[in-house]
Amino acid sequence: MLAQNSSIHPLFVRLDARDAIFRNVQTNTLVLENDNSKHTTEFIELFKVHPEQQKDNFTSEKSHHPRAFAKLLEKRNVTETLNLLFAFIDRLFDIDFTSTIAALVPQADGLISQCTNILLGKFDERFKCPFLIRTNLLLLGALLSHPDVKISKNNSGAAATYVDKVTKLLGGDLVEASLALEGLKRFLSLEKHRQMFVDANGVKLLINLLTAAGKLSQNDTTYHILFCIWALTYSPDGAGQLSTDEFVSILGRMLSVQSVKSETEIIIRLMVAIVKQLNSNTVFIESAYDNDILRLLRMYQTKHYVDPELQPNIVAAADELNKGLKHLSLWDKYVREVNSGTLRFSVSHKSELFWKANIERFGEGQYAVLVALKKLLSSDDEETVVVACHDLGEYATRSPIGRVKLEEIGAKDAVMKLMSSEKQAVQREALRTTQLLLLRNQTA
Repeated sequence: MLAQNSSIHPLFVRLDARDAIFRNVQTNTLVLENDNSKHTTEFIELFKVHPEQQKDNFTSEKSHHPRAFAKLLEKRNVTETLNLLFAFIDRLFDIDFTSTIAALVPQADGLISQCTNILLGKFDERFKCPFLIRTNLLLLGALLSHPDVKISKNNSGAAATYVDKVTKLLGGDLVEASLALEGLKRFLSLEKHRQMFVDANGVKLLINLLTAAGKLSQNDTTYHILFCIWALTYSPDGAGQLSTDEFVSILGRMLSVQSVKSETEIIIRLMVAIVKQLNSNTVFIESAYDNDILRLLRMYQTKHYVDPELQPNIVAAADELNKGLKHLSLWDKYVREVNSGTLRFSVSHKSELFWKANIERFGEGQYAVLVALKKLLSSDDEETVVVACHDLGEYATRSPIGRVKLEEIGAKDAVMKLMSSEKQAVQREALRTTQLLLLRNQTA
């Protein structure tokens, strides 16, 4: 399973592994020595009936099968037998996850203890038994976070063990990380678990995995990663880490390239849900401005979707983000645009109000914005060079010390060299700015 080809859908890999277990492992391996109990025998007989009937019998109100399953999981420590038990429960999960977990809740204390022991005992063998590790983590994550499960003192360290092993898997490659993601989705439904995961550097691990999954176009893995990220937006610390440019820049790239198909709608829905959750964070608003998230959302809201609720959700998220962006001052937006390295002739550059209100702010941080504009004169992007040239000319003519300061930082010489540019727009703007630099400064 860990040696799988990255082009093969993880679901098919899991189903193939499960089918192989059912083919190769005999149910008589479940028989316990000196145990002829009726419940154990009936549970083993359950393997002979149709999966839907297995589910009905296992989850019925007075069923003894969950107790027999828990008992066998505790008593049998051989990998192939554990694989068979986990293959059985995994198939029930696929049929009806909620009712299967509900049936196991009365056995939760023993199951959590045993699943934790299995995790500790088999983790170093994960390359040999990946199906076992993946299903064990799914079962354990679901039980640890179930609202009806009270964690006993004996299992007080189970969640910490879970986080430790999950983060080790997430620190590996995508195939290894995929063993942890489905269980982690369940585990992160509780705030205390989210905080534990954030404290263990989990956000950074997920961001790294998201980048890797995007490069390989693994939609299934991307979905699970985004789901975990969405869960972490409900944690104050998690939302804080996800509001920075490190994540938002990746989100922007994903929005810019994601095709709209029925099979990708679920990924789009998650990205929109993440934006909606982070919209209240000021740092996110600034990062969203830097990465053009609003424009990308507006683009998505014009598309047609199979899910009738998706388009209005996109509109709502975009409108909310737009309200937040309005609270950013024109100067904040201008500085962020300059620092991004790409300039466009937005309203600030040609607004009389902007220049009159902010001319003195160009001196902040030892004229950092002017220095950045001078560097952008050597950009490969033509419009960036033209806009930088224009803004330096505006500063020269509006500030009492404009011409002196631009000469001091080397911007005057850089602009004059651009008069010989092969690009007409650059040449024209450089000539205009040079004329302003050579004229007597005007006051703002």
